[in-house]
Amino acid sequence: MYGVIDLLKLVAKIRQINSELALIGALLIRHDERQSVCKLIDVEITNNTKIKQSAIAQMSLHALDKTSKVSRAFKEIPAIPLNLMDV
Repeated sequence: MYGVIDLLKLVAKIRQINSELALIGALLIRHDERQSVCKLIDVEITNNTKIKQSAIAQMSLHALDKTSKVSRAFKEIPAIPLNLMDV
């Protein structure tokens, strides 16, 4: 869970400015199915070369290849009802 503590520290700093801020979840973008840290949603964002390519090209996954598996997986996330994420 690298980075989670940094994320929580950032949220705490932002809450000093906006006390009504609510963290509804975090998107884990590097999935390793051998490690089951937590399971929040059924959408699986795999560690894919397209992610690295889009970062190097400084463009979105959709712009790089909208038909790739990882791009399609990101498109599924907005369809997940917030009540499934304990909001």
